Amino acid sequence: MDPFPKCSVCQQQFTLKGPAPYLLPCLHAVCETCVTSAAGGVISCSTCQREVNLTDTSLQRDGVRQKEIFHLTAKHRPTELLCTHEDDGNQAVCWCQECEELLCEYCQNMHNSFKATRRHVVETFTDTTPGSMYAESVCKLHDRYPLEYFDKNCNVLICAKCRLGEHADHNVTDLNVAADAAKGRVQEHQRNVSAYRISHQAYLTSISKAINDTKKTSSDLKEAIHYTFHSLRTQLDQREKELIIELENKTKQELSNLNTKQGTSEDKGTQAGGSHLVDPVSKNEHLEFLEVPDDPTTLPRFGARCETYRRETGTMTSMTLRCPQLQLDAARANTDWCHVTTDGELVNSPPASQHRHSGRLREYRGTCASTPILLPPSPSTVTPAPHNPQYWETQSRVGVVNEGWRCLVLEVGVVEESQVDSEVFVCRQRRSWCVSVWSCDTHLESLCTRVCQQREKGKCYSNTMSDTPGTQATLHYGVVLDVGRGRLAFIELDREVVLAKVDVEWRESLLPVFGVGRPGRNTVNMKVISGADITMTDTKKSLIYDALN
Repeated sequence: MDPFPKCSVCQQQFTLKGPAPYLLPCLHAVCETCVTSAAGGVISCSTCQREVNLTDTSLQRDGVRQKEIFHLTAKHRPTELLCTHEDDGNQAVCWCQECEELLCEYCQNMHNSFKATRRHVVETFTDTTPGSMYAESVCKLHDRYPLEYFDKNCNVLICAKCRLGEHADHNVTDLNVAADAAKGRVQEHQRNVSAYRISHQAYLTSISKAINDTKKTSSDLKEAIHYTFHSLRTQLDQREKELIIELENKTKQELSNLNTKQGTSEDKGTQAGGSHLVDPVSKNEHLEFLEVPDDPTTLPRFGARCETYRRETGTMTSMTLRCPQLQLDAARANTDWCHVTTDGELVNSPPASQHRHSGRLREYRGTCASTPILLPPSPSTVTPAPHNPQYWETQSRVGVVNEGWRCLVLEVGVVEESQVDSEVFVCRQRRSWCVSVWSCDTHLESLCTRVCQQREKGKCYSNTMSDTPGTQATLHYGVVLDVGRGRLAFIELDREVVLAKVDVEWRESLLPVFGVGRPGRNTVNMKVISGADITMTDTKKSLIYDALN
């Protein structure tokens, strides 16, 4: 028995009623089942080992193998062929080439009895040869003459009679030779088309990548331009306010100093006319003396007011303290974890609608001040290093909601500007200093306070507040910063203690930062108290003085 052709992938034989054959680019056949179930859209031909990507290639049905399957079925499995003339379900016994119909015995007799069809060539299945069915094998001009030649001039198939007649002077070749040559040209064209398609696909991919890169670069530049100019406008406005405030403060201090000198001179004149004189040096030991710096250089980009107070240390001395007006930057808050309310409080819960500001923090769970603190210019013999201590504080309402994992509750500190979004917490960032409150691993059932310096944890201050669900408390912390001297200190205002003093050589501008813990474990509402909102008590003055000495 002649073997039926097989699928080059699953090796199953093709049958007349089975899955239809499809032609691969390598001219091998694959069944419809393998085409529709190809993993990842890729078929690997087991005959020539070539892989075909179905997403790039459209397969056509293999008509040649369909005819071959039909011939083999008619020859070896005739019972599978049924009459197509009346669709009566009878087994077909022959094939009419001109009608292209399968005929049963009854339909064959009827076919031979009609005048219009009695001259048709009818072949029984035992006489059928490969290619006879559905094939135009005889010349239309000379009936019964097979098509054996190919006329290259007319580009048609001809029979032997045609060759001796009107095609006698034409370039004629044997049909099989012409077919082999045509097949070779088709294969060469197929290879050229495949190579061109691969090259073209690579070119389209490069263009698509260039388009995406251009769009991304344009988007990034737009965001950078917007953020840069927004920052510059904010800094210019802030600087204008600083200069005006500093001018007013300096004027007030100078007028106060002159008035004091004027009153002292008048008192001396009055005493010189009396009968009892007092040693001026002895008198000065009991005078309150206000020091006004020769060059009270201010730090740029901060709106500030200067609180001037006196502290007694055996003799009366004074200190100038700046309290900059800080604002939480709502546009930079990490809205995956927290947000800044309309009242200016930092809350550890995402907002109802996510902010899409290009400059918002992605890693750090909190926000920062709107403008950074610039480092002072390098000191020289002409211009000494400016000495301007600054102070701000925070007030945080904390509530314990659930028991569970040990986690951060809140943190307050400063970070060098380039590091602000490098980690989720300030205490994990390289160039950072902060006071933080954690649910403690050492003191269980307690929230404790620590001072962290450049990833190193300091002493644990226990009993900040209970970690029992339902507990609520308000925590106050102060930050003292003197960039001229390189001094930073943290104060716990509730217990009236200086937690830590740090001397640092800063490398770049500083940003005040404010962080909150994960939502669900605790509730945190943090408010920054700065500028004119600070209530400066004697106790607070003493703590700040201690922090700076």
